[in-house]
Amino acid sequence: MQFRERERELLPQSLRITMASWPDLYPLMPIPLAMSLTHSMTSSIRVFLTTWPYGSSVWKYKEWVLLEIDADDIVSLYEGNTNAFWAVSQVNRMRKLNPNKIVVVACASTGDTSTLLATYCASAGIPAIMFLPADKISLAQLVQPISNGALVLSLDTDFDGCMQLVREITTKVPIYLANSLNSLRLERQKTVAIEILEQFDWEVPDWVIVPGGNLGNIYAFYNPC
Repeated sequence: MQFRERERELLPQSLRITMASWPDLYPLMPIPLAMSLTHSMTSSIRVFLTTWPYGSSVWKYKEWVLLEIDADDIVSLYEGNTNAFWAVSQVNRMRKLNPNKIVVVACASTGDTSTLLATYCASAGIPAIMFLPADKISLAQLVQPISNGALVLSLDTDFDGCMQLVREITTKVPIYLANSLNSLRLERQKTVAIEILEQFDWEVPDWVIVPGGNLGNIYAFYNPC
């Protein structure tokens, strides 16, 4: 695949070198995949586009992590950096392929994930169930998923108890788990590393400081695309 000369001139010199030497850098990569990934490296140009779905600051990297997903299956609100919609978009695709396989999307939450997930599920028309610890979230965090049509279960336990319950349920019925245990959540987080490289003109920095909770970002950064 040859890049148009105008596009090449807009790219940093280091990226032009990377594109030119791609076969040498990744000799074992299948040619179609290498071509698609190389094309995705023009995201520094794409960021100015609003063509679906590249108006999203995260979906502009979609070829790096979810190469097979069609644009028609993507659920996007032209968002910034958030990750639950990767799971929602994949669910949208799975529901089309097999309508009976995935019926509902669910998560355990202390308020933030449930709000985000309910918003994207509402956009895609996918039913959602939220497992929340009673009296441990704010009123706004409770109202937002309800206002987006999600079924909200307020449970007399903490987050770990909610997480244990939703994990047990999703193993028995066709409900899709959208918590960080879902590998698709980690797939999205890879795009942070890609964006760091893009901002450094594709030069790998010596150090990257990453905030840690369950260390999903660390795993995503380490795990190659």
